[in-house]
Amino acid sequence: MKKFTIGLSAVVLAVAAVTYTKASKNMQGAFVPQWFLYSDGGDDIASNITEARNVNNYIVVGGSYPVECTSNVHLCAIQTEMNSSGQPVIIQGTPLDNQLVTYFNTSGASVGYLLREKP
Repeated sequence: MKKFTIGLSAVVLAVAAVTYTKASKNMQGAFVPQWFLYSDGGDDIASNITEARNVNNYIVVGGSYPVECTSNVHLCAIQTEMNSSGQPVIIQGTPLDNQLVTYFNTSGASVGYLLREKP
């Protein structure tokens, strides 16, 4: 009887460990999009991909489209995850980064769904 109880306990612990691991992976992979307004502290115009990729040039505004966009034909905001420091996650090769590259390669003629221009 003692071996049965120990064996049953081991099975219960194994199932709990697998369930916890799967739940942790699902939580880490969750995409919680936020809107970030481009604001470099100067002219607030991203002139090139390097400026657009600089996570220090963004302020989180959350929610729907940023209403602060006021001038025309300049990158205004991006939508992406927020890191633990409150900055946008911009990683080369991701859909967001690919849209930024295309935006600057086409002089703003192509605006992806993760980007907003100033109206």
